[in-house]
Amino acid sequence: MIYRISEFADKCGVNKETIRYYERKNLLQEPHRTEAGYRIYSYDDVKRVGFIKRIQELGFSLSEIYKLLGVVDKDEVRCQDMFEFVSKNKRKCKNK
Repeated sequence: MIYRISEFADKCGVNKETIRYYERKNLLQEPHRTEAGYRIYSYDDVKRVGFIKRIQELGFSLSEIYKLLGVVDKDEVRCQDMFEFVSKNKRKCKNK
């Protein structure tokens, strides 16, 4: 399924500015665009925003979420010291 930004934001339960902000912070990859220049998003993008929102509810900051998404994105730089990062933040998750 393909969504334009308004549909995508509604599906994710956020507003369009949040989507654009996530793009600027590299939490979402630059979306594909139609020939007319409209952003288009996939169901995988919906799942990614859902993950971001769930992790925020656990108390993680967007910069911490960016680091965690390094695993999904297979980014070696962001994955450095991941064991230490997860161990440090394990208590956050247990308390929620």
